Amino acid sequence: NVQTTDGLTLRFAQYSNDYCNDVDVAYYNASNVLIRTDSYTPTSWQFSTAQAVTSFKKIIITFNGTNKPYRYLRLTGIDFGELVYLTNENIKQAILTQECDPLSTTLPIDTLELNIFSSDSNFSIINPSGSYEKIKENLPLDAYEQIGNETIYLGKFYLDAWQNLSNNEIKLNCVDALGTLEKIPYLYGGLVSPNEIVVNATTAGVLIADMLERINIPYTIETELLSVPVMGWIPVCSYREALQMIAFSIGARVTCSRMGVLQIYKTTIASELTDFSY
Repeated sequence: NVQTTDGLTLRFAQYSNDYCNDVDVAYYNASNVLIRTDSYTPTSWQFSTAQAVTSFKKIIITFNGTNKPYRYLRLTGIDFGELVYLTNENIKQAILTQECDPLSTTLPIDTLELNIFSSDSNFSIINPSGSYEKIKENLPLDAYEQIGNETIYLGKFYLDAWQNLSNNEIKLNCVDALGTLEKIPYLYGGLVSPNEIVVNATTAGVLIADMLERINIPYTIETELLSVPVMGWIPVCSYREALQMIAFSIGARVTCSRMGVLQIYKTTIASELTDFSY
């Protein structure tokens, strides 16, 4: 599939401040034809191209030099789009809700509500050069909490809805990965086609991999669950509902809390947590 981006953000070695100071970025379309190429000279460990490109299929990034010669280049991450940092100076209100059903009778969706203030109308709908123009559904947000000198990661969220409260204030409603799975229809049945009865069992590892890798959802699953047999029929429903049925049947719990990926764990019962012997 072809892609669109508002730019690329390259992250190099932050603590040693090692970075590439001469980089070329080339974009190719679905026919492998070069559609755009640009050269940049970063001056910091983190650099954003801030160049919007549409309908590309492939990117080739060439690193030509470093700010500290004779050192290996260390690229720690590439983000699509321009990174925007929101701190207590911008955030007027933040409400974070994180839940987990240990039995997986349902898969609760973690939510994040943010009221953002910008004194320069950066989030105003009438400002075509501000950040509002780049806001789109499923825009990823990473949430952190600062307690003393410790930074705690709270999870990855995706923009679900937003509205301008005024020219200087915008409200963002975000959901976790399970919230995005609720919007995607699961049409494959996983085990069989609709209206058929399963005869042979498969394993949880095979079924979940087929489900989530099909839509590029990163996840981790506890090793003990990979070989658990699964048998049954999954009707046409949302991906979240299908995952809930599987998790319930294999004795697993699913959560996104405090992690950037979907996590699937074996359910731990109370007797395994506490010794009640006297």
